[in-house]
Amino acid sequence: MNLAPYTVVLSMIDTILYDIHGDPVAYITAQFRPTVFLWSGSPVAYLHEEKYIYGINGRHLGWFQNDILFNNDGERIGFTFSTCPVAISQEPVKGKKKQMAKPMPRCRAVSPPKFLYRFADQNLAEFLAEGQISPASEETLPLNKGTPSNEGTPSNKGTPSNEGTPSNEGTPSNEGMPKESLD
Repeated sequence: MNLAPYTVVLSMIDTILYDIHGDPVAYITAQFRPTVFLWSGSPVAYLHEEKYIYGINGRHLGWFQNDILFNNDGERIGFTFSTCPVAISQEPVKGKKKQMAKPMPRCRAVSPPKFLYRFADQNLAEFLAEGQISPASEETLPLNKGTPSNEGTPSNKGTPSNEGTPSNEGTPSNEGMPKESLD
């Protein structure tokens, strides 16, 4: 049985994300959950309800509106072929897709800002990498810590490592993350 046409169809479904310079940085693959992979093959984020971009670590990263990726400040940071403001570069060979870890529970999305025409200062690869789960945290974090089941705990929502501390605001592990989780 020849599977070559099937493989071609799958690769055509990928939506490539370009940075401000027109370089391919990541792609969204159509799977059970549309997943964002860096060009190297590392899964970093996924689309929720076709418009919210969440990191695999549960952090809300931004929005995907009209084929443009916006950060939480409403700045444009990623583009598709049809929306890239500059000529796009030739695509290098994609890295082999790595297996995606089970996504962490989603933090509440911040209220959508006014989507701006301005470009973000941060580069797209660094922005998307903020959604990765580090190998160390996968091994050391208990499964149920920092999930919606801890809602009765006032001080440690979203930051499992700060359990029992009076406040976790300003800690590097949850800086910029909303304190509440989605239901």
